[in-house]
Amino acid sequence: MSATRPSRDNRFARLSTQVSTLLRLATSSAGSICLLLAVAGATFTWAWMRWGDEVISDSRFTLSADKIEVPSQPTWIQSNVKEEVVRDAKLASLSLLDAATALKVDRAFALHRWVRRVERVDKQSSRRLIVQLLYRQPTIMVKADPDGFWPVDTDGYLLPPNEFSELQTREYLHVRGVTPQPAGGVGTPYGDERVAAAARIALALEAVWKDLDLFAIEPQSTSAEVVFTTAVVYELVTRQGTRIVWGN
Repeated sequence: MSATRPSRDNRFARLSTQVSTLLRLATSSAGSICLLLAVAGATFTWAWMRWGDEVISDSRFTLSADKIEVPSQPTWIQSNVKEEVVRDAKLASLSLLDAATALKVDRAFALHRWVRRVERVDKQSSRRLIVQLLYRQPTIMVKADPDGFWPVDTDGYLLPPNEFSELQTREYLHVRGVTPQPAGGVGTPYGDERVAAAARIALALEAVWKDLDLFAIEPQSTSAEVVFTTAVVYELVTRQGTRIVWGN
């Protein structure tokens, strides 16, 4: 009995010593890691304060049209949307390293007359931006006074008339008998609810109106305000003069 106790005590002492050593090493390692991280962080901060402006202004990280990717433009858009946005919003002065650049690009594209909605802007590495957006789609031509047409998109927004030739206006349903002048400028609502309703009708008939030989949409009301108080009946007019009633 007396010989066994010292043996157990010795093993316990050795185990305690080993545990203490491991704890001391672990504490030392953690401290070293923390110290290294602190030194690295301080070094990076100092270096960025010293050379950060030079890095941001480096031409490799300066935004330009070729560093922005957008969906392919549909055939009805004649202007270069991306180049116009970069130019008009002065995006070429931005850096891809700036965290605020993506938001600025988002807002710049959203203001363009041919952009319906910007869905998101993603930064792909530090040298490229991916812009996901939807373009506006012309759907009707509103008869202007005395001549010409106002192109309007599927949401009832005015599009640039100078970007459509007379031949191109024939590719869309014409709308007659509504306010001949838009309320605002390009990229804003036309300002006549009958025009917005006609745009929705044209969109619904997009796949078949040419086969039906349709030519124009005419609301059977003389007031733009009446659409808010009563049902408005529209007539679809064919090239032969046949009229088809379309209820509200």
